[in-house]
Amino acid sequence: MSLVSEFAKVAARLPQKIALITTTSQLTFHDILAMVQVLDDRLTAQGIRPGQTVAVASPRAEFIIPLALLASYRGWTVVFSGNSPQPLTEAGLAFDWLILTEAGVEGPAGRTITIDPAWFRSPAKLTLPDFTAHQGAGVRFAFPSSGTTGVAKFTLSSEANRLEAMSDNWHSLDAGLSGRRGLTSLAPGTGWAFTTNFAFLLAGSSVVSLGTEASQILPTLDLYNVDTLALTPVMVSRMLAIPEAAQFLAGVRDIRFGGALVSEMLLRDFARICSARLYRAYGAAEIGTCLMECWSPDTPRAEGYLGRLSNPRIEAAFFDEDLNPIPGATEGIVGFRSHGSTGARSYLTDPHDAKTGFHHGFFIPGDVMRREGDDFFLIGRTKNILNISGNKFSLEMIGEHLARAFPGADLVPLVDTGSDGLERLALAYRADHALSAAEVQRALDASHRFPGLQVTLVARVPMIPLTQTVKADIKALRREIGLDRA
Repeated sequence: MSLVSEFAKVAARLPQKIALITTTSQLTFHDILAMVQVLDDRLTAQGIRPGQTVAVASPRAEFIIPLALLASYRGWTVVFSGNSPQPLTEAGLAFDWLILTEAGVEGPAGRTITIDPAWFRSPAKLTLPDFTAHQGAGVRFAFPSSGTTGVAKFTLSSEANRLEAMSDNWHSLDAGLSGRRGLTSLAPGTGWAFTTNFAFLLAGSSVVSLGTEASQILPTLDLYNVDTLALTPVMVSRMLAIPEAAQFLAGVRDIRFGGALVSEMLLRDFARICSARLYRAYGAAEIGTCLMECWSPDTPRAEGYLGRLSNPRIEAAFFDEDLNPIPGATEGIVGFRSHGSTGARSYLTDPHDAKTGFHHGFFIPGDVMRREGDDFFLIGRTKNILNISGNKFSLEMIGEHLARAFPGADLVPLVDTGSDGLERLALAYRADHALSAAEVQRALDASHRFPGLQVTLVARVPMIPLTQTVKADIKALRREIGLDRA
């Protein structure tokens, strides 16, 4: 069994059914397999061979999906780096080839191929191989992760592991995915969007992918009769800010939230304009979905509630500060592992993370949790991290960047959690001259390293309070600038 064979079996049953809708095209299941054949001919002619490591940087699902199927067919290690090659560089990743889809994006000379849309305009009829008989060629999939340090890394999984994740992805739906039309607000080259899109396709359903046009999500729901969504908390907040949002959500039946903990306030506000079933999920690219709850406004939850283990293959355990297992513990640094038969995920390169990553066979996401029976609650973090819908940024990294932008200033970045539960950046500083929030925002935006990061507060203080170990006293500083009032 392989990804391409499972897709081809669906295509054999439903060749002319629309599989993928984007802002520029509508592709049937047969169209996508035809693209696989064209890509195979063109990329093989340019030198790509089975078993090589092929990086893909593209915002477009109409290329990512066929390239994933081709990787399955030819046994590549395929690395999806998101919309640009920048994460590859930051992670120091070695690869044989880089495939691009957008004009103006550059890669290493002699190892970069930009897909030309003209490749697919030939009127000649293709004779497709029998993809349904494909037994697997050893493909490995790697997707970007900001981990728990904000440093770019890539999570590697086998084909069997990814197929297992697709099978599990929407198992909470009583009726399954058959006959559904799904949409995710995440970029198609991320692990969650990839798994979600293929879960729908392998069920014989269709998906809508907006790529960089995610701002058009609401009218798209109505235009294409989308009934199932995967959203981040930031997208929920944006929808709530649109007065007429409710009219576009009337046909939506199920929505899954992920990428970060969506707050009770956002969920309650969203439930007022949308009658869909709402699922809150917790997981990571390194392990997949771990915790899930079907949220209801009629079932009050204590602060930090995350849900229950999402399937019987997931196991949770607790660790002390040195990441030693604590047998029988119900509170501590949490770790998760899967008992699936498909092998564990790993990092493609050594991430050099301390107190996070993979330890004792468990993935340590860097969160401190409490377990009460089957229920899990988030009570803290082991690192200074700001989480924006799954994009995690190290406060130390932010501070280093701002220190270069504003030399001579003593800067302490802090997490500002709004009443909506979304995290933004506050900055306490000591300097001879004043700084504005607009200046700090411009400095962050200019780096292109912190997408989506919003600055809400920049506060000048006469001095930075210190602890006995001569580090910034974060608790005292938060109280001083008004982030914590207790």
